[in-house]
Amino acid sequence: MKQRKIIYPTNVHWEWMQRPQHLLSVFADLGFECIFGDFTESDKVVKHNLIRDKQWVKHVDNNSVIFNNNPGHKIVFDEGTRAEWVKDAVLWFDYIDDVSVFEDSSGKDLKQAQENYIRYADIVTTSAKTLYNEIRDKRPDAILVPNAVDLDFFSTPPREVYDYSQHGKFDGVVGYYGAIAFWLNYELMKFMCEKHPEFLFVMIGGDYKPNENVIKQLGKYPNFLRIKRQPYENLPYYLYGFDVAIIPFLENEISEDTSPLKVYEYLAAGRPVVCSDMPEVKELFPVKTVNVSKDGMSAFARAVEKEFLRDCREMRSIRKECVKEETWKKRVFDILYNYQEKFYYDAGSVTVVPTQKRGMRWNQS
Repeated sequence: MKQRKIIYPTNVHWEWMQRPQHLLSVFADLGFECIFGDFTESDKVVKHNLIRDKQWVKHVDNNSVIFNNNPGHKIVFDEGTRAEWVKDAVLWFDYIDDVSVFEDSSGKDLKQAQENYIRYADIVTTSAKTLYNEIRDKRPDAILVPNAVDLDFFSTPPREVYDYSQHGKFDGVVGYYGAIAFWLNYELMKFMCEKHPEFLFVMIGGDYKPNENVIKQLGKYPNFLRIKRQPYENLPYYLYGFDVAIIPFLENEISEDTSPLKVYEYLAAGRPVVCSDMPEVKELFPVKTVNVSKDGMSAFARAVEKEFLRDCREMRSIRKECVKEETWKKRVFDILYNYQEKFYYDAGSVTVVPTQKRGMRWNQS
C-alpha cells in the first residue's frame, strides 16, 4: 500500500484556514504527503507531511491527487481532455460554489470550466446538499462532505478573552467573523444597531467587495465595532467574548448553496447562533434561522434578543455536544471510505472504517 501525495493549487492564503487547509491537515496527520500551493512561501514546513510551496507544480507526478475547488485553474477542458502535466494524476474537484451566481463576468466565464471539472474529475465532493442534489444525476459517485470544525481548538476556552467593555458599557456583544463581503446584509446590521443600542455589534474580518457606503454608515453608530481580519489562532480570543454569534447573509443564490464553516466553530465554542435562512444551516440544531426576506429584519433582531436572554451554561454544553461528531477527521474518513482506491497506488489491502452515520440533516437522498 502506498499513499498518493495530495496537492492543492494556489488559490487562498494559508493563514485564512478555510476548508482546504483543514482537510489537508487531517490527510497529513494520516500520513499523506500534502502540498499547499502558496502565494509566497517555498517548501515551508507547516507540520509533518505538509508543506506550503508557491512552486507546487514541481511536485505533480502520476502518483498525485490534485485537490482543487477553483475552476479558474484550467486543467480540464471540453470532452474531458486534460493539461499534459496532470494527464496521469488523480483529479479531485471540491464543488463549493456555483460560480454562475456571481455578478461579475468571471462567473459566466468560469461556468463551463466548472462543468468540465464536475463531469470529468476522478473524485467529486460537494460542501452543500443543494450542490450535491444539483449534480447527483450527472455524477452519481459524488459525495456530500459538509464543512466541519477543529473541535479541540474551538471548544477549549482561551486563556484570555478580548475585553469588549473597553468600547463602552453594553448589556451584551453580538458578533460575526468572516469575510466582510458583498453577500452580507448590511442593512440588517444598521437596523439592529438602531433598534438595540444596548448591544455592541461586532464585525471581524477582511474586506471582499463590501458595500463601502454602508460600512461607513455603520461606523457612525456608537454600538458598532469593526475589527480587521485576525489570524486563525486568535479567533477564540474574540469569539468567546460574543454573547450571541450571527451570520447575517443576504438570502439569495449564494446563501442558498453556502455551508458556512463558522457556524460549526460558533457552536463548538458554545455560543448562541442566529443566522439568515440558509438550507445548510436551518436543520442544524440548535441554530436559530430567520427568513429576513419573508419575516423582516425585526424578526432577526428579536431572535438575537431571545437567544441572548435564554443562554445559560446548560445550553452552551448542548451546543458543544451537537457538533462533537462534526469534525474534519470524520469528513476525511468519509472521503477515504468512498474513494479509497483513488488515494492509494494499491488499495486492495486497505481498510478504512466508515464514520458513524450522520443524522437526517446530512441525508444525501
